[in-house]
Amino acid sequence: MMMRPSRVWRETKKDVAAEVAAGTCEENWAEHLWPDAAVEAIDAVLADYEADVAALVADGALPGDTAVLAAAERAVTRINAVDHEHGMIETGERERLCEYIWAVPAGHGVDLTAMAARHGFDEGDLAGLWRDW
Repeated sequence: MMMRPSRVWRETKKDVAAEVAAGTCEENWAEHLWPDAAVEAIDAVLADYEADVAALVADGALPGDTAVLAAAERAVTRINAVDHEHGMIETGERERLCEYIWAVPAGHGVDLTAMAARHGFDEGDLAGLWRDW
């Protein structure tokens, strides 16, 4: 499965901090871009989303569209709240989050391409149904 965006941000922050400490980078731009509180909040949302989707397929059967859409909506609306509070989601973050929201159910065998066709959303942009970012 794709790496959680929050983990990527944490690792990048650590790498940039090491570069600053080594004198190879003047400014820790990652600290400004991804505040700890926002990263932790989004990480919690994504962990819950992963658990929600895993529970949907726990019996071995593929879940219905309504259940998958509800799990995605819960995650995206919570991410909206984090972004409203912290204002950290820019183009790169948006693209990574959208990809992740798509990848989680797809990784469990859910045919999101067919679901997109049935529900009229763009392939690859499940989050686009609810996102404010």
